[in-house]
Amino acid sequence: MPIDELFDDILPTHEQGEDASSTRITIVQLSENQEARSRFMKHLHKNLAGQFSEAALTPVPEHEGHAIGSASERYIRKKLKLQGEKNDLAWCKRLALWGAINPQVLATDAFKSLLDSRRVSLQESAPPKVFLPTKPQASKPIITPKFKSSPSRLDLLPVNKNAAIDWHLDKRGANIVAAWKKFIDINPVSNELPWKDILVGHLDTGYIPHEALAWDGTSSSTVLHQRGYDYFEIPQDADPKDAWLPGYPGHGTRIDGALAGFDPRDKLHPFYGAAPGVQIIPYRVTDSVIIDHVPNNIANGIDLAISNDCQIITICLGALRGSRRVADAINRAYEKGIIVVCAAGQIWPWVIYPGRFNRVMTVSGFGPNGTPWGSAACGSYVDWCAPADEIRRLKVQPNANGYTTGINPKADGDGTSYATAITSGIAAMWLSWHGVKTLRTKYAGQEWMIPAAFKYLVKRSASPWVPGTSGSVGYGAGKIDASALLDKALPDAGSMKIESRAEDLFDPSH
Repeated sequence: MPIDELFDDILPTHEQGEDASSTRITIVQLSENQEARSRFMKHLHKNLAGQFSEAALTPVPEHEGHAIGSASERYIRKKLKLQGEKNDLAWCKRLALWGAINPQVLATDAFKSLLDSRRVSLQESAPPKVFLPTKPQASKPIITPKFKSSPSRLDLLPVNKNAAIDWHLDKRGANIVAAWKKFIDINPVSNELPWKDILVGHLDTGYIPHEALAWDGTSSSTVLHQRGYDYFEIPQDADPKDAWLPGYPGHGTRIDGALAGFDPRDKLHPFYGAAPGVQIIPYRVTDSVIIDHVPNNIANGIDLAISNDCQIITICLGALRGSRRVADAINRAYEKGIIVVCAAGQIWPWVIYPGRFNRVMTVSGFGPNGTPWGSAACGSYVDWCAPADEIRRLKVQPNANGYTTGINPKADGDGTSYATAITSGIAAMWLSWHGVKTLRTKYAGQEWMIPAAFKYLVKRSASPWVPGTSGSVGYGAGKIDASALLDKALPDAGSMKIESRAEDLFDPSH
């Protein structure tokens, strides 16, 4: 499709003060030697002085390198008095002294062009998938352990009270375990999953069957693939299975895990998503987390999620350009009372679309030390932050017999995609806590008040940043707190103002 057809109605890209031509991204290659990589990261951490979380650099698959977090770079360069384009060479020399290989500073436009051309060339040169047809038959048996991970309400808490819980689930992170306890406290007899009837529409690269997502043979009680759709395949079809294309294969499945995963087999360290077992409808809309090339797919996926009566739509993807069609779909979702959660993004220093639109929840990230994640985008569009660094995640890899699946043994996932998934899981808890029917009755005729109330209450229950720290500017209301959110009473009908349309100028009142 010609580029002018893809973007026939481009919306303003930058907020006041942003200048794409003067903003640059630093890319490095890291040594294969683990000690050398560790030395480089130690230099970064020493210079960050605890102001930002940066457990590892974000890989750029299509570049075969790693991006230094924009916020981390700004802080270090200011500290070293190496700000500005005139000091790019000195900055790269400093990184090389620390152990980086071939450091480069690229203009964001040049970097995006490089990624686009690299993605296309990777797909064109990819070897035939002899081991994995583009569309495996849904009836083909899945090669996974004999285990069905469909949680009950009582499964939410560890069997062993001393069991290790990933940091992002406890009070160091989004305070999710305390929220789970509230559901058990109000009805200790029931063993029913509280959010069993909540539907989350997930726009991403598709799904891969995984035992931690309740797959048992050819079906799952968590991933409702039969209700999804593949907008990316040509021709389009009803099975949104991940075709494992170069670039970001398995992204949709990893994010499903952070949202709804559940695997209690390791009693000392069970795996939990934010809302274990919540129902997800996958829509395959892209081959990449960069989605400037598929705006129609995004808009169509949102509209189908509306038709499927999803109460939440999660979009862990981003574009540098705005699309009128996507904005129109977001407006329809908002007016239907659907909570649309979007990633603020990373690598790019500014918030990406659709997170830049009004009427969505735009989520940036923080790390286990409680500081902003140094690679996360920030700015006035950010509503709040959720855990985005050192997240333990699902792993999946195709092989000759199907797939190898499991749980990564260490917390090595990062990205505002995880922060978005965690927020969507908390949204599912919030909807379940108050009841979707109750909310629709309370705000009848003004269903937009449901997402408006969620945004309002998350901001007012978030753990605030310490004044004067790096988190006090550009990272929203603070760190999301699931337990504190459930304690907040619903605002009265008629007490909220409708947010400006998605495509309008930024609405600071929300």
